[in-house]
Amino acid sequence: MANWTWDQVLLKKFSSTGHFRLLKQLKNDLKLNPIHRGPARITRVSRAQNPKKTDSD
Repeated sequence: MANWTWDQVLLKKFSSTGHFRLLKQLKNDLKLNPIHRGPARITRVSRAQNPKKTDSD
């Protein structure tokens, strides 16, 4: 069996550190340029917290 190692470029590109760096960059970009969405809708979490409330309320 041949003795081989991972290519350092691939390790740097796909490592977990690179993943968190990408998430941090995305977070900073969204702070600078937020996504403007329509009116807020009731989510599953809020429905779970208030089961008696319906979308028509």
